[in-house]
Amino acid sequence: MSPLYKCLFSVFLLTLSSSTLFGQYNLRVGYNVSYMNADAINSVMKSYNSNEPSLQTGYPELRVVHGIGLGIRYIWEGIGMELTYDNFGRTRSSKMTDLNGDVIDNDLKFSIHSLGFGLENVFEKLGYGANFNWNILRSKSEMAGTDVEKSVLSENFFGTKFYFMWNLNGSGNVSVSIRPYVQISLKDVSIQSFKEAIVPNATNLSLNESPTLIGISFNFYNGPSIN
Repeated sequence: MSPLYKCLFSVFLLTLSSSTLFGQYNLRVGYNVSYMNADAINSVMKSYNSNEPSLQTGYPELRVVHGIGLGIRYIWEGIGMELTYDNFGRTRSSKMTDLNGDVIDNDLKFSIHSLGFGLENVFEKLGYGANFNWNILRSKSEMAGTDVEKSVLSENFFGTKFYFMWNLNGSGNVSVSIRPYVQISLKDVSIQSFKEAIVPNATNLSLNESPTLIGISFNFYNGPSIN
């Protein structure tokens, strides 16, 4: 964990331990589904599809990603602070014919792991929030006909997320929050290693990606909804 996040985590725990008499804290488990802007990555896969002679089925585009979200939130008088972890992932597969005429699969596994610290404002059933996050964009290639995975991309970047909240009454000690969101990167990410692993001889391809996620999350908190 970076020094910045160690500091933020310490402040969060200090606030939590000194303020539980006045506020409420909750654990969160959620599911995220997003449309991802991945034009540079998709251009590399498209180049592979166009130039691999033994290919039967090419890689489809990377557009929709999904995954779980976890968090711990402290909220007092409608103002909340939350530490978050979210991941997003998707596997893209192609099929090719080997020298024996057998059809084998090639898999590219993509993921984004996001660690964030955010603030939110809750007005009973509605609210909004934002967080600052540190992310890792990864891709692994599974070698054809084996279970061996090779890392072909691993880059980190900072980003921000903005979201609206629709808070619902749950059952018992569980409450529900539905959140449409947009998450943007604060810098471009180099995909040079990904391009060199997939299409080393290709030219005139963009080597910079700017990961943007637009989606919705369904979240479950322990404890009653904020009324």
